[in-house]
Amino acid sequence: TSRLVEVENEIFDLFCSLNATDEQLEYRTIYAIGRDGWTGSSLPESTDNLAPDMTPLLDAIVSDLPSPKVEDGELRMLVSIMESDPSVHLGKLLLTGRIYSGSARQGDKIMVLNPNGDEVGESTIIKLFKRVGTQRVEIEEAHAGDIVTLAGIAGGRVADTICAIPEVAKGPIPSPKLDPPTISMFFSVNDSPLAGNKELSGGSKLTTQLLKERLIKETESNIAVQVLDSVPIDGRDCYEVQGRGEMQLGILIENMRREGFELSVSPPRALIKLDENGKKLEPIEEATIDVAEENAGLVMETLIARKGEMTDSYPSEDGTRRRSIFLVPTRGMVGLRSELIRKSRGDVVISTVFHG
Repeated sequence: TSRLVEVENEIFDLFCSLNATDEQLEYRTIYAIGRDGWTGSSLPESTDNLAPDMTPLLDAIVSDLPSPKVEDGELRMLVSIMESDPSVHLGKLLLTGRIYSGSARQGDKIMVLNPNGDEVGESTIIKLFKRVGTQRVEIEEAHAGDIVTLAGIAGGRVADTICAIPEVAKGPIPSPKLDPPTISMFFSVNDSPLAGNKELSGGSKLTTQLLKERLIKETESNIAVQVLDSVPIDGRDCYEVQGRGEMQLGILIENMRREGFELSVSPPRALIKLDENGKKLEPIEEATIDVAEENAGLVMETLIARKGEMTDSYPSEDGTRRRSIFLVPTRGMVGLRSELIRKSRGDVVISTVFHG
C-alpha cells in the first residue's frame, strides 16, 4: 500500500486525459492483494490472517458492468484477436471476437468484410471454441453476446466483420482504428562468404523461400507487422517489413535468429506519407519517460536534440523521480532507448504510444 494514493491519482489523471465523462469518473475502486487472493471495497486495517475472498470483485462485475447489447438479425461478429494455434490442426487462423447478433454454428456459411465494407471472401466455420478458464473448449453453437473463436475462416483479420450472407448489406461493424506501422526494414538472406558456416554463424535456414514463409507466418499472429512484396536490391530478393517501432522489429529479428535463420537487415527508417497537397507527413510518437530526478536534465537535452517537444513533466510524491511526456518523431526514437539507458546507468523506464 506504499503507493496506493499515488496510483489512484495516476488512474484518475489517465481517465481525465482520455476525456472521460463525469459519469465515468465516478468509478468504483476495488482493492486487491493478488498474493493472498483477497479483494475488498476498502483496505483492512491489518492484512494478517486475511481469508481469500473474491466476492466483492465478482459482485462489482455483475452490478456495474452492463449486459451485452444484442442486435436483431442473423450472425454479425467483430474480430478482435487473430492467432495461429498448431494444436487445432486446421492450417488456418483462429479469429476471436464477440457476436453482436444471431448465432454461429459449425458448418455455417459466412462472409468476411473488411472495415471499409469490401468483401474479403466467403468461408465456412469448421470449428467453434470458447474459453473456460484458460482452456479452449470446442462447442457446437454460440449466441449473441458470447465471445468465441472461429476456425477455418480464410482471409479474416482484426477489425474485420464476420457475418451471415444475408447480413452483408448492413455493412461492417464499426471498430477502433488500428495504429499504423511507423518504421520499416528490408530483410534478405545472408549472402556473405560465411553463410551456412556452422562454426561461425550456426544458421540452418538460408533460403529466400524459408525467409518469406517465416515473415508471412509472423503476420498471421502479429497484426502490427506488415510484409510487402519482394523487391530486387543488389541482385537479391528483399522483403520490406513494417512495424510499430524498432523494438518490435528487433524482437522479430532475435526470434528468427534463435530459430536458425541467417538474414541481412537494413537500418530502420521512418515511414513518410504524403497528404493530398503533396506535403510530407512523418509519424509522431508520445514517449513517457520515468527517470531519477538528478538525470531529468540529461533526458530533456537528449529528447530536444532529437526534435522532441515536452508536453508535461511532474515529480513523484517523494520527489526522487520525474516523469516527463514528449512528442517525438519516429526517426528521433531510433536508438533513443539504448542512449537513455546508458546515460541514466539503467535507471529509466520508457513507454511509447502512437500519437499521429
